[in-house]
Order: sequence, then structure tokens, then C-alpha cells
Amino acid sequence: MSQLVHRANLSAASFPFISTLHGQTVIVRGQDTTYNPAVTSKEDADKDAGIPQIYYAHNVLPHAQGFLAVGYDNDKIATAVVTFTSVHLIKDSTGNKGYIAFTSTGDFYTLQDGDTVFTWRLSVAAAAGKAIYVTHIAGVSYIYVANTGCYTYNFTAHVVLAVTLTGLTAANVIGICAASGYLLAWTVDTLAWSSLVDPTDFTPSLATGAGSGSIEGVKGKISFCMAFSLGFYVCTTGNIVVALASGNVRYPFVYKEVAGSGGIKDPMLASFRSNTAAQYLYTASGLQVITPQGANTVFPEVVDFLAGQQFEDFDETSNTLSQANIYVTMKKAIAVISDRYVVISYGVSELTHALVYDLIMKRWGKLKVTHVDCFEYQLLDPETVESAKKGVAFLLKDGSIKILNSSLDSRTASGVMILGKFQYVRARNLQLHGVTVENITFTDNFRLYDMPTLDGKTFLPIVEGTLSNIPGLIRVYKFRVTGKNHSLLFKGAFHAVSIGLTFSQHGAR
Repeated sequence: MSQLVHRANLSAASFPFISTLHGQTVIVRGQDTTYNPAVTSKEDADKDAGIPQIYYAHNVLPHAQGFLAVGYDNDKIATAVVTFTSVHLIKDSTGNKGYIAFTSTGDFYTLQDGDTVFTWRLSVAAAAGKAIYVTHIAGVSYIYVANTGCYTYNFTAHVVLAVTLTGLTAANVIGICAASGYLLAWTVDTLAWSSLVDPTDFTPSLATGAGSGSIEGVKGKISFCMAFSLGFYVCTTGNIVVALASGNVRYPFVYKEVAGSGGIKDPMLASFRSNTAAQYLYTASGLQVITPQGANTVFPEVVDFLAGQQFEDFDETSNTLSQANIYVTMKKAIAVISDRYVVISYGVSELTHALVYDLIMKRWGKLKVTHVDCFEYQLLDPETVESAKKGVAFLLKDGSIKILNSSLDSRTASGVMILGKFQYVRARNLQLHGVTVENITFTDNFRLYDMPTLDGKTFLPIVEGTLSNIPGLIRVYKFRVTGKNHSLLFKGAFHAVSIGLTFSQHGAR
């Protein structure tokens, strides 16, 4: 029978976060009505069009022409033998900047330009297990340990210094943030704002502008506050309230409930370190984008996945997909990096994976890296500071930092992508003869496999392709495998822009 040639689809905007949710697909749709625009909800972002596409990946990000395997640079920061929990940017008025990181035992470590390791600076036993907030005002970074106290860092003397917030009882204050020239501090039911002259002075005064009071519109206890250009958001266990700067020193903020917002407790479930007006939060109402005008629930497929109590991973040693039912709530964290990437970290007992949504291209990728925090790395060389992807960094619990490397010539790239399931027509099986993969260089560590099935779900033993040409930028792999349908497993370094399949129809099913 004559051979047929097909170019695979590499432009899918999304993929199922559990591979078994990917239904049976065909190249020639024929009489299928799987995806009919006339009857398909326009609000459903995760449409199954019934054609082969990517349905599992890790350490893979989308790009304009397809998908790219990525790696991590982890040789810049050495490790320390402690258990880190979070990291925050700090800076001063002279242009110095660095990072302060915290451990589960209440130790403070800093990292500045030129450093190759986090350096211990202070131990605060009362900070063990407490939430920690870092904010910037008047050229100074202030660090607050919940119900404990406030600190700053001196870049010249390399010391962490205690700071007294006059007029406040440290044991009652949960955290701080800065907005519209004020340093803000909150308890479970009250907000205080500082003097416009001295951000550490919270003693109520009409002369200085300092004051405090309850917040109108809250429907629960105050969890945390997040600043943005027009004011700040007050996040509570029942809803979210926006505080807009009024310009009146007696009443500096006007409060309004964010319509449709849900309650939230943990600041790690919010993109609190980004400076955009639109913030991403994982609330009781789902994953929401919060603006002063209201709350919009987005990415329902992500919420369904994270709440579905099913976890999937790919074992690169045995080349198998595994799924496990879990009976605990998944750990989650959200970060927005460089105003472009929404990184949703998740895992069972710790954060092991991250879904990455490109806000510009509106496509999904996925990373596999065990970490405790995702943040925007800014201690960059001048020639790379403009690259958004270069700012995606992960803090590991041993204090090391892995920086995403998505360069096309990255030597650390090692991704996994499963593409399929390829079947020509419903009525016949398919015999795969060959696969042509572009943009694989001679030095790339890359292997290609076929994962056939006879029923569309149960994988037969996988078959590795035989390289049949002298590699340039194109590799041709030969197969002779028959099945109802086939999935292509990509492992290693690849820059997938065009994938061609050669096959023939086989016996009727």
C-alpha cells in the first residue's frame, strides 16, 4: 500500500494536564463531530479538536513555531546545608540589590551581586514557621516577620538590623506592604498607615498623616495585602477589597469590594510580588484575575486539575506515564514573572512541577523541578537583563537557585513531550514507517520513540526509532510498528518546529 505523509500539529494552545483526558484522535476527521464550532462553548479554553497534538510534557515551553525543551543553569549559586522556605528581592536607595532568603528555623540569609552562595546574617528563633513579608519604600526594603518584628538590611555593613515601628504592637501585626508613599501594616481586623515623613512612624497624627482604622467591605479576617500602582488590595478569608489612593491625608484610601472575588488565606497563592494592576490569585472561587473593576475566574481546567486529587508524572528511566490518586490537597503557589509568565507551582508533599502560561502567546508549557519558591531573578548580566525567560528562577530547599535556560543552543536542555495519538482514519490501523524531526543538531542529546496502542489507551512496549541519516539539522528515524494509533515520545534537547510522519494504512479494525 502506498505511503502517506503527514505534518504534525505543534500549535495547540493547551494540552490536558492528565494524559488520559486526551481522547482518541484521527488525522482525517471524516464524520467526526468532536469539535463543531457551532455547538462548542466559546468559553471553553481546553477544546478537544479531535486531532493529534501534544498531550503530555515537562521541561517544555511553547514558542511561536512549536515547542522547545528547556534546561536550568544551576552553577551560579552554590548550596548551603539548611532548609530554605522563601526568597525575596531587597534593595536600597543607592542602587544595590540582592535577595534575602529564610529558613524553616528562622535564619536570614542574603545573596548580593558577585556572591556564589547565600550568606547567613541573622537568626530569629521566633521567625521559625512564620509568614514573612518584604516591601520597599523610600529606597529601603523592610522585612516583617508575622507577629514578631520588622527588619532592614544594610548593604554596606552586610547586617540585618531590627527596626521599631512606632505606635504598633509587633505581636499583633501580621505583615506590611507599601503603597502610595505609605508603609502599611495590618492585623486580623485593622489596617494602619505610616507617616508620610517617616515610614516607621505609625503614631496617629493629622500633622504627619499616620493613622489606622477598620476596612469597609471586608467579609473575613485580613490575610495579607498586595500593592499596585493605584493603591493596594486587601485579601481576606471571605473576599478581596481594593484600596485606591484618595490624595486626602486624613482619609488616604477609598475602599471598595472587588466584585466576584473569593476568599484567600495564603500569600503564596497570589502573585503578590508582581507590580501589575491585574493580579492572579487562587481563591475560594477558583483561579482569578483581580483588578479594581472586579474579579474574573480564569483557567478552569487548572483548578479542576489541582482539585482533582490525581497526580501524573513521567519516569524518564522506564519511559512510563504514572498516575496516582491522592487524598490530600495539592500544595500550590503562584508567581508572575516579567509580566509575561504565570507560573503555577504544584506538588503532593512539596512543589515538584509548574504549569507555565505565556500571557503574550496564550499557550501552556510545563516544568519539572522540585523547589520551594518561584521568583523573578534580577541579578543578571547587562546583556541578558532584557530576556523575560532569563528571569524565571526557582529556589530549592538547599539554598541553590535554578534559572530557566530556554536558549536554542542550551546544553542543559532536557525535556519530555508526547505527541499523538496518530491514526489516519477510524476504520483502519496505521503502520508507522518513519519520522522526520527538524532542528535537532548533531550534538543534541535526543531520542525518539513510538508508543503504539491497540485500544487507544493501553500502551504496548515502546519502540525506539533507528536513526537513518547523518544528522545535520534534520534527523530521520525509521520505524516498522503497527497499531490502532501511535504517540511520539520526544526525550532530551529538541526545538520542535516541524515533524513529519510517513505511514501507511493497515488492516481494518
